[in-house]
Order: sequence, then structure tokens, then C-alpha cells
Amino acid sequence: MALLAEGGCRRILVEGGGLTISRFLEAGRLDRLHSVVAPMIIGSGRAALTLPEIETLDRALRPACRHFSLGEDMLFDFDLRRGAAS
Repeated sequence: MALLAEGGCRRILVEGGGLTISRFLEAGRLDRLHSVVAPMIIGSGRAALTLPEIETLDRALRPACRHFSLGEDMLFDFDLRRGAAS
């Protein structure tokens, strides 16, 4: 990330599955996270995010969030730089 910044890259898109996103999120390297939820029940599979367990909800991330309708789907835009929503 530092090398990319030194090369003039100010915005970097990280696109991947749950493990990739989880690693960047846990490392504190994301400024923004987009998550789309579709009204589908597909059964078991790999978890979307894999993060360390927390003991109480006051330790949970609660970033500022906007949401947008995408037809039947919903896009959540989390601003991880601004902290908790009021």
C-alpha cells in the first residue's frame, strides 16, 4: 500500500471474497466498504466476513453508513474513516 501511495495512487479498489476483504478490514486498511445484500436464500457456504470474535457488542464496528436501492438488492456504503454513526 505504501509503495502504491508513493507511486501516486490515491485510490485503490480491493475486490475479492470474504477472506480478502476480512484481512484488509482487520488490518485497518479500508476507508470504505461496499456490501450488496440480495434477497436470496442460497444455503450454507463460506462466511462473508471472517473477523476475530468480540466479547461484547460495544467492541463491534459501527461505521457511518448510507444505503441505496439497487432494484430488489440493497447496497450498503460504509465509511470506515468517520467512525460510528450518530
